[in-house]
Parts: sequence; structure tokens; C-alpha cells
Amino acid sequence: MEKARESNVQLFMAFIDYKKAFDSVGHQTLWKMMETMGVSRHLVQLLRNLYRDQQAAVRVEEDLTEWFKVRKGVRQGCLLSPMCFNSYPEAVMSESVEGQPTIGVNVGGRTINNLRFADDIAFIATSPEGLQELLDSTDNTSSEYQLEISTK
Repeated sequence: MEKARESNVQLFMAFIDYKKAFDSVGHQTLWKMMETMGVSRHLVQLLRNLYRDQQAAVRVEEDLTEWFKVRKGVRQGCLLSPMCFNSYPEAVMSESVEGQPTIGVNVGGRTINNLRFADDIAFIATSPEGLQELLDSTDNTSSEYQLEISTK
């Protein structure tokens, strides 16, 4: 941002996060994404085994619901969950915005159009139209992966 200010380049930014992001991750899609990203088959198989036949019940006051299979979401509180979850937005960003080299700010010869941490993403463009293109592309790709952008 300092370089843009020094060069008198306007920056347009938008910040998003995903609604119930950690609960929205589809397991089968996650395993495919991880393999595509180069995670070893052995590690992916270990994670599949960890999540296989997972069941849960919900306690409402004194009562417990029927047990049901859990097919989505990463385990809350598990040390591996952030690594598993991060595969999801990484894949979304790879598909939606990283292939757009003309949108973003040039930093050391490299165009940067997004910064992310877990489910929080900051988009950077040098025009309102470029920013809107990044947002639209991300929204479309996110929908394909059953991730919903929070509107608050």
C-alpha cells in the first residue's frame, strides 16, 4: 500500500469471509483438492480414515437427538482442521482470481490481487471494475464449492 501511495496509484479493496466456513467443507471435495494440491496420498488417506463414519448428536437442554452421519465440515478444535480447511479457499482462489494477472497491484514484479488467512480474504485492485471482477469471480467459484460469502 505504501508503494502504491508513493507511485500515486489508487487501490480499491474489499474484505470478505465465508459464512459457517469450517462447517461447509465437503469431505469428498476436500480430499480431491488436497491431492490436486500435492498433499501426499498417505496423508490424505489418514485424514479420510479420521473422518470416515463420523457421527454426531445434538443436545437440546436435557434431550439428545438421534445420531446422524457427518459428511461436511472439519472438526472444530482439531489441530489438523486449519490445514484441512485452508485447502478449500486456496483452491477457490487458484480457480477464480490468481489467473487474472492484470488485476491487482505490482509488488516486486509480481501482481498481488488477494491476501488471505483462513476464511478471511482481502481483495486488491487498481480500479473499481477490477475489484468487482475479482469479487464476482470469487463468488461464482465459491458457490461451486458450496461456500457462501458472508454479507454482514
